[in-house]
This record gives sequence, C-alpha cells and structure tokens, in this order.
Amino acid sequence: ALQGSYALKEFVAQSSNLALVLAGCHAGDASLVRAGLADVLIEPRRAPLIIGFDAAKAAALAAGAMGASISGAGPSVFAWFEGRDTALAAAPKVQAAFAAAGFDSQSWVSPVNSPGARLL
Repeated sequence: ALQGSYALKEFVAQSSNLALVLAGCHAGDASLVRAGLADVLIEPRRAPLIIGFDAAKAAALAAGAMGASISGAGPSVFAWFEGRDTALAAAPKVQAAFAAAGFDSQSWVSPVNSPGARLL
C-alpha cells in the first residue's frame, strides 16, 4: 500500500504536522496537538484498506477527538482526546461506525504514557 512515489510537499507537510504535535505536547498546548494530528502521508494510502475507517474517524472527531488515524500498519486505529470522560463517551460511537460497516471491534481508553523521556 505504501509503494510508489511521494511528493516532496507531502513529506514537508507530514514533518510540519509532527513538529506541531511535539511542540504541543512539550508546551501542553492542545490546539497545537490538534492542528498536527493529520497524517497526510500514510493514512491516505492505508485508509481504503480498513473498511469503516472513514466513518469511525468521523465519529471520533464528531465526539471531540483532537485527531484520529491508523496505528502502525493497521488495522488498529486511535483517537486522541483531551479528557478520559470524552474518550469513554466516544468509544461506543466509534465502535458503532465499525459495526455499521460489518465489523466487530474493541476499544481501550488509556492515558498517554507518561512521564515520557527524562534525564536520569
């Protein structure tokens, strides 16, 4: 799914988005994280392989996710929320989108692994 050519502008856009996510995490600025959680490089090529993905992502975003995408090579997907309660409320909606596409799914709500990198 990832074979073929990529335009330089796609790599630049993806690098910019990654920088926004990292800067947002470092500064505790959810608006930067939200702006950066857009995979313009890999998701467009892999999303068609995950039946129900577009509807599941739309459900997550409509329920308040900062962003949603494919985790690794798929078929796992993730959505990133600012709060646990919002994530818990969104999970059944995302699962319903997959169910409408004919797939059973599971959901997990967990915190971002903290405290992250640190100097020992």
